[in-house]
Amino acid sequence: MPSAAPATATAAFPYQHHEDFDPQHFRDELQHIAKQLGPNAQLTDRAIAESLDAADPLNAMRHHYHIPTLADVCDPAALSQSNPDAKPTDEALYMCGNSLGPLPKLSEHYVGQELDAWKRKAVIGHFGHPYNRPWTSMDIHVSEMCADIVGAKPSEVTVMGSLTGNLHSLLATFYRPAVKPFGVGFRGDVDEARQRGQKVRHKIVYELKAFPSDRYALGSVIELNGFDVETSLVALAPRPGSKTLEEQDILDTLDRLGREGETALVLLGGVQYFTGQFFNLPRLCAKAHEHGILFGVDLAHGFANVPLKLHDWNVDFAAWCTYKYGSSGPGGMGGLFVHQRWTDLAADEQLTRPAGWYGHERQTRFSMPEHFKPVAGAGGWQVSNGSVLDMASLRGSLETLFKVKQLVQLPKSATAATQNGNGSGGGAGGADAEAVGYGTVMPILRARSLRLTSYLELLLTSPGFLPDSVDVKLVTPSDPKQRGSQLCIQFPETDAAPATAPPAPAPAPTGADGEVPPPIDDKKLVARAHARAEKRRGLVADIRHPDILRLAPLAQYSSFVDVFRTAEALRVSILEEIEASK
Repeated sequence: MPSAAPATATAAFPYQHHEDFDPQHFRDELQHIAKQLGPNAQLTDRAIAESLDAADPLNAMRHHYHIPTLADVCDPAALSQSNPDAKPTDEALYMCGNSLGPLPKLSEHYVGQELDAWKRKAVIGHFGHPYNRPWTSMDIHVSEMCADIVGAKPSEVTVMGSLTGNLHSLLATFYRPAVKPFGVGFRGDVDEARQRGQKVRHKIVYELKAFPSDRYALGSVIELNGFDVETSLVALAPRPGSKTLEEQDILDTLDRLGREGETALVLLGGVQYFTGQFFNLPRLCAKAHEHGILFGVDLAHGFANVPLKLHDWNVDFAAWCTYKYGSSGPGGMGGLFVHQRWTDLAADEQLTRPAGWYGHERQTRFSMPEHFKPVAGAGGWQVSNGSVLDMASLRGSLETLFKVKQLVQLPKSATAATQNGNGSGGGAGGADAEAVGYGTVMPILRARSLRLTSYLELLLTSPGFLPDSVDVKLVTPSDPKQRGSQLCIQFPETDAAPATAPPAPAPAPTGADGEVPPPIDDKKLVARAHARAEKRRGLVADIRHPDILRLAPLAQYSSFVDVFRTAEALRVSILEEIEASK
């Protein structure tokens, strides 16, 4: 087993419940700390971060992860020149968990055990496992933990495949206009509906600038059903001059499309990957359902990042990857959710889905029957046996997240708030006697992540902290409740000549045949500052075309001192790049 974390008693919940978080209250807390530190203390002083960490019981979570060291990240010569006091064994500043989470020590341990089981037992491990984790049922515990993370019943969640593959499986079920012209939930007479002039539901709504894989998947399923992407795919676009979507604009679009009667479903990113915007899922889902439109969610940037109530909000389906905030490893196993109302149907009303032998009922699966009988619930969407090594890594990462419950105890009032109501504007189906709530882990992590991102925003936007010549802009919504654990920062070029009209967007870099190009032209300020901060100061973050830097302090392992050092590394790197370009 990995070494135990330092002994820490379960502490009282030290901060506001996430639904009650108030940025001004947090700022007042920082000012109180500064006042205690002395008359000359500033909110941008490192001592503030050290005080926050000293009072935070979740700091102990960091011990459960392998954080890359400065030796792993930095150029040795540049590091010694920029920071001669730094040790190569010091931990780097890992702010890239929105792309790939660091390795949990428990995942390393479990993967090692599975390799040992494979070595010692080979095929026997499916039923006779040396660590009492038979491969034939390994997915059950992992799926149950995922259900807690996304606010679902265990029967509504399964782990399998990868995100885009799971989306294709779900879309193959819920988007079938070629054979279910009025929607998969339509129970009337199709010929009569045609005679009445009922319109075919063939349109899919998604957010413009969604992660490209979503766009590719949606376009392909439309074409596979014999429809035209140009007329069947509807993009939600931001207002001119903005990168984020206005909630009211989405609601108005759904009303317009609902009256038109041709829209089958919405597929929205729970947290937008490029901007970090956290959408009001319950309100948008309720609006879609008003018009008989199905509501699906891509939780690539939502899983283990923000609190969710997929069951209570009546979301129809969702899919996610687990290697970002979930730290399950590069290309780790994905998961999917199907609301129970779609699986509690009568036998003759069951949804058709892509079928495979691991979606067949467990009792007769190894009897190899001729006809498919799905596992009750979302498990019926499994198609193949899952990768044991991937599942072992995911198990370790999820059990690591669940350790927060050993460190922090939610007060009764906050616990009740997580179990009753939805806290985000109402669900799609009214009160639910079987409400699931937010689960047991994410309310704790969310309360801390709100503080971490608010502290990072405070540092980067404090007057004089960054040079005035750099017009850095926060793309992510400034309201902490409308974002996850990620801040997206835009770096406009400082040497651009004034223009009467907005300049044309710069083309994205392209690589030679067979080569993957860098995400941004390395001559741009954001790319230069990013490279300098990484190689000289150990800041691991990512950049996106054309001029965006994404920083993600995660509640699972980031500290307030990490956040301070990140802002300082960015500030110094920008100054040095400006000076070097003169």
